[in-house]
Amino acid sequence: MAPGYAGVHKQPEGRVDCPSHSIARALSATGTARDPKGSRGSKSYPRRHPESLSNPDSLPRFVTTRSLQDTYAPNGICFGCGPMNPKGLRIKSRPEGEEVVADWSPEEHHASFKGFVSGGILSTLLDCHGNWTAVHALMKEGGLSSPPATVTSELSIKFLKPTPVTRLRLRAWPVKIDRNRVSVAGEIDVDGEPTASMTGLFVVVKEGHPAFHRWE
Repeated sequence: MAPGYAGVHKQPEGRVDCPSHSIARALSATGTARDPKGSRGSKSYPRRHPESLSNPDSLPRFVTTRSLQDTYAPNGICFGCGPMNPKGLRIKSRPEGEEVVADWSPEEHHASFKGFVSGGILSTLLDCHGNWTAVHALMKEGGLSSPPATVTSELSIKFLKPTPVTRLRLRAWPVKIDRNRVSVAGEIDVDGEPTASMTGLFVVVKEGHPAFHRWE
């Protein structure tokens, strides 16, 4: 997971050519969209109800599209999403239309009880996938070539039904962008049916935060 400890007013980033302290300027340069109440610097997205996959088994076992993690954080060590963590979950999030999606297959050692995935593993999947959804939204909104360093400020998980040890599809989408804060919603699907859902708030951190260079 990517706990942000929002109380520590600092922020992380995979630093590259776009330091986090310039993110606000980069975002404001795109036009500072207004929400329905007229507050500057925020953009709200309509509530979305993603359609279920009609045939998830038809998806390829191995994703060929280059993931956000491999593209922007190939040296990342995060347990949930770091490509360089040999003992991690190493999810591969990729944009697909208005969503960010990922396909991931648990193993028996990820189980909480026989045949069903641990809630902690599911939370980590949704946390990391939601964070990358926020990163993608900020990059798209601000026209950024490098990912801002983001962490989790708030995370709420609902376990809708037991999730079997089988192929999972992660889906997430931005709900609202407010300068350097992104509200995200998402879910885990099994055979087109959601088994867990998530809402989260992900924030850009400043230099000095221990996660500021996380994407390097």
